[in-house]
This record gives sequence, structure tokens and C-alpha cells, in this order.
Amino acid sequence: MLKSLFMRSLAMLVVVGATGCATYQGLTLLAVEMEVKAPRGAVVHTPVAIQEADGGTRFHGSVCRTSSMPPPTLIRLDRIGFEGQILASASRPLATLGAHRTSCVFFDVPTDWRVGNAEHVHVCALRSDCPCEET
Repeated sequence: MLKSLFMRSLAMLVVVGATGCATYQGLTLLAVEMEVKAPRGAVVHTPVAIQEADGGTRFHGSVCRTSSMPPPTLIRLDRIGFEGQILASASRPLATLGAHRTSCVFFDVPTDWRVGNAEHVHVCALRSDCPCEET
């Protein structure tokens, strides 16, 4: 029962986050265009973008392992300008994905920037720290 309620709340959060600037439990969710990438054997679920009081944006999501291939070790976000250039980046190590084929971890990456008009974010799970488009 509790798990079902949690999953419905999480699904509602994702839907609300995808429809534009909204709030969820007092947090302001931002509509941010994102391109999500993961190496073979993993999947990144599109994160929610949360407006921070200091003017930055926090990205919260999950990465799941889908095979026995080596799992990604960090999550990276690249803020991409309208001409395709990287304007800013942020990354965080991922908690260790278990040895089981279908394990998942959550990530939370705070930034000191906001995504402007005509900009988007590349979100990628990586095995080394390099720009997302090089994966």
C-alpha cells in the first residue's frame, strides 16, 4: 500500500514537472528541455528540475542498471546554449549500483545556474568524467 502510494506520488511529480513551472510539496518545478543519455547496460530516467532559493537549479532523478555490463559511476549535466556550446556543467558521483542486473540509484545534482530560453540540458550517466556529447 505504501509503495503504491509512493509510486503514484512520484508519477504525479514527473507529470507535473513535465507540464511547466509548477509546485510539488512547496518545491517549484521548472520546465527544462533535457536530452538524456546512458551507456549500454544502463538507463537514466529524466530528472525533475527544482528551482533553488539561491537562484540555481537542482536536478533529481535515477539511474538503473539493465545488464551485467559495468555500471556508470557518475551523473553529469551540461547546460547547452542555443548554438550548441557548453555553458556550464555539474557532476556528482553515483552511489554504487549493485551487482544485481536491475539495481537503481537516485541522484541529486545542485547547480548555481538556471537554464535560459533556447537552452537545454544534456544529462548523462558516465563511466568517466567527460562532456555528455562525447559519450
